[in-house]
Amino acid sequence: MPNGFLWYYGPVFSDQAMKLLRKARSGIYPRRTYVDPWGPDFDLECSLIHSRFVNFTKRLPRPLATRALDMRTYLGKSAQPRRSKPITDCIPVIAVLPYVLRGCFPVELERLRTLAYGLTLGGLYAMAEDKLIDSQASPALSHTLLAPSLYCEFLRTLHGIFPPGSAFWTYHDRFFREYQMAELAHGNEIGRTGRTHPRRYCNIVRAKSAPMKLAVCGMGILSGREEHISQILKSFDHWIVGHQLHDDIVDWREDYCARRQSLIGAKIGRLVRAGRNACPLSELTRAVHSSDVIESMLEESARWFARAEKSAVGIDCGDWIRFVRDFASVTSATVRDLVTLKAAILLGH
Repeated sequence: MPNGFLWYYGPVFSDQAMKLLRKARSGIYPRRTYVDPWGPDFDLECSLIHSRFVNFTKRLPRPLATRALDMRTYLGKSAQPRRSKPITDCIPVIAVLPYVLRGCFPVELERLRTLAYGLTLGGLYAMAEDKLIDSQASPALSHTLLAPSLYCEFLRTLHGIFPPGSAFWTYHDRFFREYQMAELAHGNEIGRTGRTHPRRYCNIVRAKSAPMKLAVCGMGILSGREEHISQILKSFDHWIVGHQLHDDIVDWREDYCARRQSLIGAKIGRLVRAGRNACPLSELTRAVHSSDVIESMLEESARWFARAEKSAVGIDCGDWIRFVRDFASVTSATVRDLVTLKAAILLGH
């Protein structure tokens, strides 16, 4: 499997390193994206999912259809304009899991496509709902009505491959209940008050991502290899925590300024209170880079990826393990880059 991330590295104080340094001063990091489990074949699969989604939007009232194709519905403020992405760029990230898991759970391609399309709808639904909850997007009526439309299409699609008595729906009820409880707990349990408990944060991350686990359960049921579901779910839980910790690092300044909760945000909050109560963003960025906050969080992310790989040992899931290793390799390289950036900042470059 080729390296599936958009990332780059440079020698110490090279032009590339200095570009990264300028980004680091502003708190901006490149965002990695896993894109390529099958090469050109996966591009074709994603284009089929996109075509099917566009056909679905044509059945919606026009205001809802427009909203469904606008990435601000799913990414909120982070979709404009610096990170603007069309739906076609986001589908690979949402739909990738069934294709990565096919080596462990061999499923006939047409049913795999149906599952991937259904899970894409479910992912977009959860993202749209999350942005409404976080008030990152305008609560326009079309936005409010779109979320249930996406969820209804998600159910309709998956009922085509999982009959009402299938164990899939037991998992569905369990995972969406976990997701709902996590959304309720998130604002109450985690804040930038310095009292964030790492274990509680990781539990909420796992629960908020619970609907994504339907990819594992769906593939296991369709392939008739349900005995491997629990082991891959355990590996997934470790992977998603590592992934979220790294994502929090990428977004730390944006999230901190917007007062969105995260584990690194709590650490930065304690760092600020240890100095003075308020400082300009440039000084805050320098203080963060002069500390070990980011490095320690990256190292913690890497530990979770290692646990994810270890949990999958013993079953035939090479593509999944390579998927996890790709994320881990990016995190490890980021640690090395930050040592260089930190030294440059402290030396006044």
